[in-house]
Amino acid sequence: MRSSTGRDGHEVGTVFVAVAGPEGTQVHNLRLSGDRWTIRRDTVRSAISEPFRRVSLRGDV
Repeated sequence: MRSSTGRDGHEVGTVFVAVAGPEGTQVHNLRLSGDRWTIRRDTVRSAISEPFRRVSLRGDV
């Protein structure tokens, strides 16, 4: 499979998700595969689940 580069110079499927909270900001570099819909869906899943993961690690849940 040939990798292609998007308009921003990153490989297609490369997504950056940032989570900010009292402990600081973390940026996650995701490398997702699939069609446009699949990449968008998986990006949203990560963006929604990461704050919950951080809270559960703190023991607030």
